Order: sequence, then C-alpha cells, then structure tokens
Amino acid sequence: MDTDLSGRVVAVTGASSGIGEATALACAEAGAAVSLAARRTDRIDALAERIRSAGGTALAIETDVGDEAQANAFVRRTHEELGRLDVLVNNAGVMLLGPIEDAPTDEWRRMLDANVFGVLYCTHAALPLMREQGGGHIVNVSSVAGRVARAGAGVYNLTKFGVGAFSEALRQEGVAHNIRVTLIEPGAVDTELAGHNREVVLEQIKKRSRASTGSSPRTSPAPSCTRWASPSTSRSTSCWCARRSRSASRAPRRGRARSARRSAARRPWRRSARWCPTRRPGSSRRRTAPGRRPSARPRPPAAGSGSGRST
Repeated sequence: MDTDLSGRVVAVTGASSGIGEATALACAEAGAAVSLAARRTDRIDALAERIRSAGGTALAIETDVGDEAQANAFVRRTHEELGRLDVLVNNAGVMLLGPIEDAPTDEWRRMLDANVFGVLYCTHAALPLMREQGGGHIVNVSSVAGRVARAGAGVYNLTKFGVGAFSEALRQEGVAHNIRVTLIEPGAVDTELAGHNREVVLEQIKKRSRASTGSSPRTSPAPSCTRWASPSTSRSTSCWCARRSRSASRAPRRGRARSARRSAARRPWRRSARWCPTRRPGSSRRRTAPGRRPSARPRPPAAGSGSGRST
C-alpha cells in the first residue's frame, strides 16, 4: 500500500481471516494502529502478535458484531485504548446459501445479525466519535450479491442489497460532518466464506464447480453467482460464468450490435437518414456499416424518363 496511514487508527471487523485479515495487515504495514474484532480469539490474537512483531500496533478484541453490547464495546474500547478512530471497516459477515424452501431459518438470523445488524451497530457506535474528532471514514464490505440476485442466495442477497442502501443513506448524512462512506462489492474471493455452509450445500457448490470448470474444485469455492436447484429437481443449473463462457461464440455478433448502437449515438445524423442508416444526408457516397451488406434498392428514375420501363 502506497498510502501513509501513520497516526491513524483503523478498526476492522471480521479480521480473523480473508479480506478482514488482509485489510488489517495492509493498514498496519502502512503505519496505522489497527483494532481487530472477531469471534475466533486465537486467530486475532495471532494476527495481533504478528503485527506487533513487525513493529506495528494492534489490539485484538473478541467480538460478535451481531450483539449490540459487544459491538459498542469494541468501538468504545478501540477509541479509549488507541486514542481515536479514523476508519471503521465493517467486514464481518457470513454467506449461507441454499434454496429458500425448507431452509433452516436460524441461518437467516445468523446472516442478518452479522451482515446487517453488525454493520448497523458498529456504525452507530462510531458516528458520534468521528463527529467529535472532526471526521472519519466508514468502509462497508458488501458483495456483487448486493447488485445481482441469484436463486440459492436469496437471503444473502437481501443482506447485501440492504448494506448498499444503508451505505448510500449514510453517505448523504455524513457529508455535513466530514464522514466519508465507501462501499466495497467484491466478486468471488478465495476465502473461508463458503466453508460455513451445510454439507449438502457444499456438495452442490462442488458439483457446479466441476460442471463449469471441468476440473476439481478449489478448497473453498465461493462463486457469488451460483444458481441452485432443489435436491429433488432433476433439471440441471449452472452459474452465470459458465453460461457466459458457453455463449462466447455469440459474443462477436452482440459486440457488433453494441458497436453500431454506440456509433449511432455518437452520430445523430445517421439516425435521421431515411433510407439508409449509414448514409449522411447530402453525401453522394453510401457507406455500409461493418457486418452489413448493402441492400439492392433500385435508384429513383431520372427526371423525364417516364416510368423507367422500356416499351
């Protein structure tokens, strides 16, 4: 990281692995003091020791962000022990996939607690501290699942769409207090995120990974665009990435069509031509768009030549 964060304090939730761990390490290397929150204390303790051994400052706090009291305590203790709070990275979350029908509803509550209420509680605790010190930065880690909904990820989509909407409203409110808000929407990342799913769901992920790649899946496949079929459904499904690769042969035609539309948008006179979209009014030369064959239209008869037919 090229940015100098010396003198800054960064609090990261979900810092025990994946994106949270990498973020904490990058901020510490840039000179920031970091506060680490996660439920797995052994992981964050080891990470804090790693940062201290490299000459940095780190504070590990066992936290379940879905619990309001623990989330408030994490933010308050970070501010008290490290002196300020410049950046809050709301990264903690879980992704529990599967069909909505017959899904264990406790999984829904787990996702709402971590993905939604965790963001709300930590942000709610940090805002007054940042306002008093004259500003701050809140970074909410969402997902491409907050942009596109897919079968088998309905409740996960719900949580990430919610984070996006909350972030935009928070951005508008924070402008007056010099509080910046950033929304991060990663795609598929090789982390432990998918490993929290039920065994039957992990098997579904592995099958679709084999079907789409033709090889053995990674240890932790986590495609956010996975589509699902109920175990009792025989109809096969596949992820969007696989469908895109299978339809690659049609891409050139679609590309030409998009190119033609963009070209027409840049040249309004093409749309105004009556008999040929590629002929500019007043031009004696007919131009043919790429991929098109000129139509065999007869030229209008010359003046005084009658009907143009021989008698």
